[in-house]
Amino acid sequence: EGTRSKSRPHGPPAIAIVIDDLGVDRARTREAIGLPAKVTLSFLPYPSDSHALSHEAYLAGHEVMVHLSMQPIGSENPGPMALAENLSSAEIVRRVDWALDRVSDYSGANNHMGSRFTASRPALVPVMRELAGQGMYFLDSRTTASTRAEDVAREAGLLAGSRDVFLDDEKAAVSVERELARAEAHAREFGSAIAIGH
Repeated sequence: EGTRSKSRPHGPPAIAIVIDDLGVDRARTREAIGLPAKVTLSFLPYPSDSHALSHEAYLAGHEVMVHLSMQPIGSENPGPMALAENLSSAEIVRRVDWALDRVSDYSGANNHMGSRFTASRPALVPVMRELAGQGMYFLDSRTTASTRAEDVAREAGLLAGSRDVFLDDEKAAVSVERELARAEAHAREFGSAIAIGH
């Protein structure tokens, strides 16, 4: 469904569901590809299968995103070629281009981790300019309350939005059902909701 501005006065409530972290586990990725086509699928760039699997997802009717690995605050490893705030603008752009080359048929991107990187406006600017040059949109996964990603994306001219609900912070089915209900309530109140699962 892409990402929409939260002030949508007309039409029925809309919910976008994005499944992240695809490409690492081929079997589970194929399960995600088997979901209804309106579910958006976001592929990590570093797995060797991501290019082929993202093309399969596109052929199955899914919107495809690039799940850009970004530096977290803690010691968790975001994966190879992650974007980090201490890198030069040229190196950040090189890593973004590397990631885009490894996923097929994408229309947008969102962040994988990134609680440190998305809080850094200077680090985000070259990313968003590069994505804007590709005609993409950006979805802020909101891994920190200090994120600047949606604002910087909009300034660069991208269609941008941010996650409203994480579906599976708790993996139990009853927890996921509760979060889906939260997404529905948010959409009824604000016109739209963006939910991310894994």
